[in-house]
Amino acid sequence: MALCAGGHAEQRQDGAVQCADRQPAEGRELSGVTVERKAGTLQTAAGHRIHLVDLPGTYSLRGRSPDEEITRDVVLGKLATETPDFLLCVADATNLRVALRLVIELKRTGRPLLLVLT
Repeated sequence: MALCAGGHAEQRQDGAVQCADRQPAEGRELSGVTVERKAGTLQTAAGHRIHLVDLPGTYSLRGRSPDEEITRDVVLGKLATETPDFLLCVADATNLRVALRLVIELKRTGRPLLLVLT
């Protein structure tokens, strides 16, 4: 199962999901800008292995910057190597107006979605 986590960069807290076998950050070079995403694998209590991909934060799937474009492309399944089965959106509960716009866009993708408020 592939799981993608996203949300605005300031809304996420590092270490919210403990990943085993942490892989080093991978970058993609786009016009002089390096965009990083982190990935790791975790195992549930039931023994299921989950591949977790932490994507660059965004306010919208209408990517305007290279990092937003990466997030959009992964979430929409435009990259053959990264097609999520499930979306996890981590959002700031004190700024729901902004966060819910992204949640609506994510819901429209048709992928299962979990909203986590911090």
